[in-house]
Formats: sequence, structure tokens, C-alpha cells
Amino acid sequence: MKRITAFVLALLIGVMIFCSCKKEDPPISELILAEGYMLDGDTIRAHFYNADFVYIYEDIKASQGSTRLYTDRSMEEYFDGDELDLEDGENKFCFVVTFRGEEKIYDVIIDNTMIVGLSAEIKYEKIYGVGDDFDRDTVSVTAELYAGGTREITEYEVDCAFDSEGEKRVKISCGGYVCYVTVSVSGDSVPTVDDNMADSRGAIYEIKNGKAVLSDGRSVAGYFIVPKKINHGGKEYPVSGIADYAFYENETITGISIGDIAVGEAALCGCTLLKNASVSDGAELSGYVFRDCTSLEKVSLPKKISEIPDGFFSGCGRLIQMMLPEGVKRIGHQAFEGCVALREMLFPQSLEYIGRRAFSGCLMLDRVIGGISLSEIGDGAFSDCLSLSVLAIPTDCQAGEGIIKGSDDCVIYSGKTSLAMYNAKKEGGKGQIISEDGITVLKYRSEFSLGDEISCSDAEVLLYTNVYFGIVTDFEIFCDLSVPGERKIKISYDKYTSDATAYADHIVLLSGTMDEDGAEYSLDRASGTAALIKLPDNLSDGSFVVPTAVSDGERTFSVTMIASGAVVHPLIEKLLMHSDIKLIEDDAIKDCPKLSVIYCGAKSAKTGAGNFENIAENAVIMCEGKNSSVQQSALGKGLICVGAGTDELYFVPKRGAKSTYSKDERFDFSGYGAIYVGKGFEVTVLTEDQASLQYDFSKNGTVTISFGGKTAEITVTVN
Repeated sequence: MKRITAFVLALLIGVMIFCSCKKEDPPISELILAEGYMLDGDTIRAHFYNADFVYIYEDIKASQGSTRLYTDRSMEEYFDGDELDLEDGENKFCFVVTFRGEEKIYDVIIDNTMIVGLSAEIKYEKIYGVGDDFDRDTVSVTAELYAGGTREITEYEVDCAFDSEGEKRVKISCGGYVCYVTVSVSGDSVPTVDDNMADSRGAIYEIKNGKAVLSDGRSVAGYFIVPKKINHGGKEYPVSGIADYAFYENETITGISIGDIAVGEAALCGCTLLKNASVSDGAELSGYVFRDCTSLEKVSLPKKISEIPDGFFSGCGRLIQMMLPEGVKRIGHQAFEGCVALREMLFPQSLEYIGRRAFSGCLMLDRVIGGISLSEIGDGAFSDCLSLSVLAIPTDCQAGEGIIKGSDDCVIYSGKTSLAMYNAKKEGGKGQIISEDGITVLKYRSEFSLGDEISCSDAEVLLYTNVYFGIVTDFEIFCDLSVPGERKIKISYDKYTSDATAYADHIVLLSGTMDEDGAEYSLDRASGTAALIKLPDNLSDGSFVVPTAVSDGERTFSVTMIASGAVVHPLIEKLLMHSDIKLIEDDAIKDCPKLSVIYCGAKSAKTGAGNFENIAENAVIMCEGKNSSVQQSALGKGLICVGAGTDELYFVPKRGAKSTYSKDERFDFSGYGAIYVGKGFEVTVLTEDQASLQYDFSKNGTVTISFGGKTAEITVTVN
């Protein structure tokens, strides 16, 4: 017994020693080939069209060890760059992998066909159904070779989507060249499924109660149209839905068209190459359907959809815009969370509720405009939206906590009794009260150059009435930028008006102290300001515009003063001075017998003595601000002073005008100035006939004039 035990122990020890001494197989260094390459024995092959070069060390790699490309098997010359140039035809090389002192040698043959044209012909007609794939056997594709002649090719790309009936263009491309063929699509495709319930595209179905459900689409590649029916065992079954998680993390599907079926929860979640999706009006949607579809750019939603379910688009990082159809009433929790490229949301008037964190982390979201029905916003709905600048909501809209937390530059626009705005401001946010029955200018372009034109694209206007809250684009906008400096922008929509302020630059370049027209300036380098000291000798059109600034090529000086004697000229008819003028020195503007229009946009410019003497008798002074120094100086000379706006009609009394009348007395028009100022400060002094004078002193003391669709009035005393 003892001998047997000893023998068994000895045998076990021997086996253990043998196993421990047995050598392990050395690790293998495997090739990693990019798309387009294949391994054929010890030869690496590839075929390209019109490839000038390849990144050879990126295209061919080894899992372990080092690699080197040689010109041939002699291994005398090797390639050590990034871009490997290719010639037309076969390009042969030798690729060596070195691992643990051993070398593995591969031949590399890259066939590069240079083409200069592409054409296609239909070999036989085929009628396709909606959802079918293009049949390559129906066409012959021919390439025109750079070396001469032609060659029929089979390696080409096809771009088409048979998503509706009618004539369809099929795009065929190769080597940067494109050609097209036209085919007919009629009726719906009814794919046949095999014994494993898979169709030709790899979609798998389940049949229950006489209906089919797409249960697994993880093998589907390219653009996929969910069929309306499938054929199994010679019998057709209607497709009623897509199961939960059916396409989960499919990394090859690029587009999908969904009909009037039920779409399960997270059905396409994680499809990272999905770029576009079309969902029919009759589809029933669940939550998280497109979650983490990081390439999704375009989605066509059902027109009759009433809700965006929870998490529906969360994590769709390339979704730039989304127009929700009228009829949507609810946006679910986290519905758009993490849509970092989303730029704006203009909600439909039907929207009532926005869920918790619905737009949280939308880093590029700039503006959000709620509809008139919006009544509740959940906690953190617009939190951490770093670019958000405008959130406009109706006054009665209720909001949870931290709706703009982390969105530090956001301003909430709402009515003066808005609790949502109050709570946001209490949490450190900013608010702006808007008109509850009118228009509010949310944004506008404020910087222009002299002579620019303003348009509706330069402003963003919000209309708030009892039936509408949202952006309007068909408003009227006007701003005369024919003079530099600060200018008023007038905006109107229907019966509502608003205004804003623009600034028009006009900077002229000096040679020494003189501009190209001959006007002279003095420069104060200590203060960075300049003064106009002399007009050009030649005023071809009779007008002069004082620039906002002058430049000597190195530095810019703001023009803030009209020096004594600067505007003394026999030919000047119109003088336009901007809003930054601070001082008009003594005797600066005088002895100009033709000067009939003077505009001064500066409200607080000081005016010295002796100005406005010996100018045109009927001169009109246009100035900002009542009782300004310019206005008082002009009135003291008996001149007519009006406002600074253009496309305006003014009716003002002259010095000594009669202001008290009896009820039977005739109005003395000669004591008043009726002035129409058109765009570009074209001034028309109206006669009594032109002014269409109207009054009835037996009723009141109102005197009205009208011209060019404009009206103006004054009131006199009637005894």
C-alpha cells in the first residue's frame, strides 16, 4: 500500500514539473487594416480611385511591435513620412512587422485607378417599391480612364432613398465624379423574411396576433424604411410597431423612415451614425427614442404630435434646430437635455408645459421664446445653457427652481407681475419687463456705417397680445443713416410701435490735417479729440457731413468740436453734425447765405455767440432735445426749429406767431412753419395749399396739416 501511494505521488510531481516546464506560445502581432484594405495570404491589397496619397501608417498597423514600409523586399529604402504618394496603376511596397526580434514580411499592392469621368446606363427597367434598396445589377457604370479608354466598374457608392412613390434620381459616385440615373418607385415594398424572421436588410420581426413587430434592427445598415408589411411563408402581415430598444446602439444605420406605427421606448437609442429621421403623422411615440443619437441632424416630426416624450432627444449633440408643430402641448422631462448644438427654440402657441431639465446643458442655445399658452416650466429646465441670452415667457407662466441656474448671461423677458422672472432674479438671474399689449425689441443691430440700409433682419421683435406671444418678422423698420452718430430706429407692427438706438460711424482719413476733399481739422493728441476748423473750398453738392472721427493712419480722433470760423462758406446749403459734438465755438457757423438746413444730433452741445447769423432766411434747424443750446440759439435768430427725425411732418410756430383767435377768425398760416423732412434730410417747406390746412375754431383750437400721408397739429387759444 505504501509503495502504491509513493508511486502516485511521484507521478503527480512529474506531471506538475512537465506542465511548468512546457513553453507558452508567444503572443502574435496581428495586422489592423483600415477600410478598403484586405489581407490575401501574405499580401495586403487595396483598390482606390483618384487617390493622390494614403496615410500608410494609419491605414496599416500592427497590434504589437514596430512597423516599417520599404520600397521592395530588398529593404534598402524605407518610407518614414505621413503621406505616401500614389501613382496611376499598381503601387507595390513591402511592409515589415518586427516583434520580439522576429520579422514578418508582407507584400503591399495598392491599385490606384485614375479616372476623369463617370457615366451610367440602365441595363433593364425595374419598378421599385417604397423602402426597396437599389439593385446594382440594373445599371452599368463606366469610368473614363486618365490613361485613356474606359472601364466598367463595380466599386462605386450609391445614394438614394426610395421613401415615396414617383420618379427618383439615384446618385452614383466614384473618385470624386458623380452621375445619375432615374428610376420609378410605385407601391410599397413588402420584404420577405426567412425562417429566422429576418429580412434582406437584417431586421428581425416577431409575429403576434396576426401583426408583425420589428423586434431587432441592430444589424441594419444605411438608410432604412420600416416596411408597412412583411411576407412570411407566403402570407403578408402588417407591421404595427417597433419594439423597445429594437435598434439599440446600432452603429451602422444612417437614416430611418417610420410610418403610422407605435415606436417603443429607446427604440433608436445610441444609434451614433443616425443622421436623419422621418416620422409619419400617425406614429405613436415613447420616451428616449432618439437618446444619444449623437449624429442626428434632421428630424421630421408628426404634424399632429401633442407631446415630446421624456428624454426623446437627450444627448443628440448635432441637432441644430427643431421646429415643433402647432399642437404640441407638453415637452417631457430631459427631452432635449445635452443637445449642445441646438441654437434656438421658438415654441408653438399651443405649448403648455416644459418638463424638468428639458433643455439643461444645451450649450449653444441662444434664445427661447414661449407661446401664449405656456403656463409651467419645471425645475432646471434651462440650467447650464451657457450661451442663453433670451428667455421670453408670458406673465402668468409659473416656473420651478433654478430654471436658468448656470445660464449666467440669460435675461428673462416677461410682464411686470411675472413670478417666474421675480424668482429667477432672486436666485441671481436678470429680468427685463416687456409690454403686455404691444411689441418689445429683444435684439437689434446697433452699429452701422454712414449710408447703410437697415432691414428686418437687423432686429428681433416680440409681439405680446392676449392671443399671441412670439416672434414676428413682418414688421416695419426705419432708420435714416444718411447722417452719422446716434440715430433712432423706428419699429412698427400693426397698431404697435417701439424704438431703439443705432450709431452710424463716419471716419475719414487725413493727410496731415486735411481730408481728401480739403476739409481741415486740428488734432488734440492729449485728449484724442479733433475739431473741424475749415470746410472744403469746393462743395460740389452744397452739403457737408461732419465725420464722427478722423484718422491720421495711426490713431483715430473723435470729432467733438466745430471751431470758430469753420463753417463760413458761400456755397454750403446743408450742414449735418453728429451726436458727439460737444462744442460749437463762437462764430463757428455764420455768413452762409445759402445754408437752409442744419442738423445737430447732439442734445447737449454748447453753442457760442454769433452762430447762425447771415444764413438763409428760411433756414430750418433740426436738433435733438427741446430747449437745447442749439435750439435756443437758433430761435433767438428767428429761425424755424424742428425735431431730428426724418420722414416726419412738423408744424411749429415762428417767433411772434399769433396764438389767440376768435371763433370766426381766419388762421394766420404765415406765422407758422409747415416742414416735411424726408429721408436724407431733404427738407420741403410747405405752402398753405400744400399743407392741406384744416381747423374749426367754433369747436376747438386744433389746427391740422397733412402731407404725404403724414399729419401734424398745433393748438391755439380760441376766445
